[in-house]
Amino acid sequence: MHGNMIQGAGTGAAAGAAFGPWGAAIGGGVGLVAGFFNAWSEAEDEKERQRILEQAKQQLGANYSQLQGMINEYYANNKS
Repeated sequence: MHGNMIQGAGTGAAAGAAFGPWGAAIGGGVGLVAGFFNAWSEAEDEKERQRILEQAKQQLGANYSQLQGMINEYYANNKS
């Protein structure tokens, strides 16, 4: 199930990369959400759904940290 989210994030990031780093970040987030819903629909019981939800929270936290780093780097390099 976790693979669905990672694969979705990777696919989305690759598609969004055509629009630069922001596109990759947004595409990765959208792909992660799509992968989450795919995994969620395949879950057979509530325990499995809770596990998927926890994994999604961890992955979203990692993606948010990466995005925050990109934003900080952008503004550090483009000070006026």
